Amino acid sequence: MHVVLLPWLAFGHMLPYLQLARFLAQGGDKVSFVSTHRNIQRLPKPPPHLSPFIDFVKLALPRVEEIPADAEATVDVRSEDIHYLEKAYDGLGPELGQFLRSYCADWILHDFASLAAAHRGRARNSNSLSIHRGSLVPGLPRLIIDAA
Repeated sequence: MHVVLLPWLAFGHMLPYLQLARFLAQGGDKVSFVSTHRNIQRLPKPPPHLSPFIDFVKLALPRVEEIPADAEATVDVRSEDIHYLEKAYDGLGPELGQFLRSYCADWILHDFASLAAAHRGRARNSNSLSIHRGSLVPGLPRLIIDAA
């Protein structure tokens, strides 16, 4: 099974999704973890035995002039400027769509801010599921995925 994970650009979201990636990889599932270049560089690396199962897909975050040029996560912007980061995140749509057209995913698991991913996934006959970080309970994602 191939699962695409698309978290929001906050480490409080990306880190639980990374835990989910490791969990799925332990079961032998192929995982594509999608985020920006800088965020992927800042994430902890998976253990070597799981690396073949986890592919980090680096997308270029579109430039929005109201936030610093290197801002790619909520930690990089002032709280009052997060809506500009959301605007940049929405701009990932074309590159994300190209990735989803290139890879046949069985599931797209996305965060609250990734509704466009769900629509693109449905167009590719992939199942999509919105998972909020509070619902990333050990075992729950596996039950949901196995139920399909």
